[in-house]
Amino acid sequence: MLVTLFSLFILAGEPPAESGAALAHRSMVEYDAGEFDKALADATRAYELDPRPELLFNLGQCHRALGHWQQAEFFYRGFLRQRPDSEARAKVEKLVDKMVAKQQELAPPAPPAEPLIVPVPAPLPDVAPLAPVATIVAPPSKPAGPSWDKRIPTGAWWVAGASLGCFIAGGALGAAATVTQSGDHTSPDPAGGGLVDHSISLATLHRANIEAETADGLLIAGGILAVGAIAWALIAPRHPVLSAEGVLHF
Repeated sequence: MLVTLFSLFILAGEPPAESGAALAHRSMVEYDAGEFDKALADATRAYELDPRPELLFNLGQCHRALGHWQQAEFFYRGFLRQRPDSEARAKVEKLVDKMVAKQQELAPPAPPAEPLIVPVPAPLPDVAPLAPVATIVAPPSKPAGPSWDKRIPTGAWWVAGASLGCFIAGGALGAAATVTQSGDHTSPDPAGGGLVDHSISLATLHRANIEAETADGLLIAGGILAVGAIAWALIAPRHPVLSAEGVLHF
């Protein structure tokens, strides 16, 4: 295979000294003679001068002969990258697999797994039995005192409502009477005799006076009713209430 790949270097006869072709030819001779170190050096120099893909294969062969499995795999793969359509592709791929297998053979074996040591818990110390706990019973609670209805009597609310009505009515009548009375303007009677002339009729003025008196009466009644409602709410008797237990408290 090595001779086939490099046939292009020897078709023209002996190449000139120190050319890429001459170094490649010399490395082939040295390889066939078993001088693999010299063949590797000349093939390396030849690739530097004339980087042909076939020289990558030759470099791989030299490294394989020297037992450099990783370097040989590297150059074989380089040849496959640059010449993916080579007729020798299948053979070179087999060489790659062999180099990988050689590297795995030389790999140091994995250290044995350390045994898993599970710590054994120490036995529990003897514990004296606990002394019985005294049960404290709370004394029965005293029954609650009587519960009384604290609501304001309905009658007191009615009286308070009537008081409010008196205040509202008295306030309205008083305001109307005040407006009417404020519109009255007096002046001396032109006919003389000490009489006074009013700007509004006497009937209207009389009605306003009655409304003012009625308003005062309503306000007084409202005050009396309010006092009565408050007194009723304060002094009205309380009624017993049925408790949640169904007991009637007095």
